[in-house]
Amino acid sequence: MNFLVKTAAILDGFPVLWYDFIRFFLKKGRCTMKTIKMTLAMLLAFAMLLSCAFAENATPAEPVEEATQTEPVDENPVVATLHEYEIRLADVESYAQQMYSEGLVTSATDYAAALDYLLIYNALPKVMVADIGLENLLSEERIQELYAEAEKIYKEEIDAYIAYYYGSDLSDEDYQLIYEMVAGAYAEAGFPLERYKEEFVVGEAFAAHFDTFKFEISEDKLKETFDSFVESDREMFEGNVLMYEYATNYYGYQSFYMPEGYRGITHILIDADADALSAYATAAAGTDTEAIENAKAAVIESCKEKLDEIYARIENGESFESLIGEYNTDPGMSGDNLKNGYAVHKNTIVYMQEFTDGAFSEKMVSVGDVSDPVVTSYGVHILYYLRDIPGGVIEYTDAVKAELEAYCVGIEQDALLRQWLSDYGVEYGAAYADLMG
Repeated sequence: MNFLVKTAAILDGFPVLWYDFIRFFLKKGRCTMKTIKMTLAMLLAFAMLLSCAFAENATPAEPVEEATQTEPVDENPVVATLHEYEIRLADVESYAQQMYSEGLVTSATDYAAALDYLLIYNALPKVMVADIGLENLLSEERIQELYAEAEKIYKEEIDAYIAYYYGSDLSDEDYQLIYEMVAGAYAEAGFPLERYKEEFVVGEAFAAHFDTFKFEISEDKLKETFDSFVESDREMFEGNVLMYEYATNYYGYQSFYMPEGYRGITHILIDADADALSAYATAAAGTDTEAIENAKAAVIESCKEKLDEIYARIENGESFESLIGEYNTDPGMSGDNLKNGYAVHKNTIVYMQEFTDGAFSEKMVSVGDVSDPVVTSYGVHILYYLRDIPGGVIEYTDAVKAELEAYCVGIEQDALLRQWLSDYGVEYGAAYADLMG
């Protein structure tokens, strides 16, 4: 991309710049609230600022003169107002799309969720900080520190943008020219440095105020919450490995109940001949059993010397864990995975079928058993039956209690925010009913 095209992309292609800035706020926005949900919501609310700026600064096309004058239509009406802070249609629509792209909602038209976040995590902080007074929440010294921090982040983002699109070998003169151009584009889009600094400080001030409210969660409440989660998870996952693994492995769900039948499996992965592995992958994609077995044998033969060495050392009583440290090439076989093993079920969807079959082969009957060589597209594995993983309700440990406490505190925090919102009072515009359908 030459210089002129790049310039045009920055000055005229604001959607590209807008998306980059959205990502910037998601990664670097400032907030000190303690729960993940609230932190993410605050960062997303900051991200909305730029899309709001586009709505505020949009220049309408020249109207075509009509024979009959009609009442002008507000293309961006007010959806809701909190203490004179207006949230407009474009804000809600843009934010709903952003929430959807970040996986926070299941639909890009979930306008109710978007408006909810905008009111609580965007409008409310501004209104409350203005009402309480910034000087009553942060010292002048702290405000100046935050201004400097915000300016540093703002500059780093522009530098990263320049490095990505223009490279890092610019002359000082070219760098300064491009920097001013990009900064000007941000400002023209409605988000100059000074605005970012103010928003940055408001966010910190609100978080500081919010952090003064403490929430004590009783032991009874923790146990009640635990039991509730156990029952709901049991209902979802008992005897349903497919749903359990989708939820826990692909969506990061913390389950308080585990289906029966899991084993902890550790392994040694050995690199095999690349050509032999390629031939195996080709054969495995087909249905010719003999061809698959021949290709598998060729892979094993390509690393036979190392395999024989490992099996001999196992036979001589060396610990499997020590051999993992010496021979294994799987970087995932470390930390908790090394200590507890990969959780493998005969109906698992997480691991390759060859790996699962090996974990439940005739050689793997009891804890301490070692498999025959298992071939996958990654190489050759030697599996070790480390343990049986207890199914059912998870152990009520201190770590689990800490997670439950964070969850319960989050509920209390959310209730407090909504109480503040109610105290200030939200006024809904005529566009609200149309938007919510």
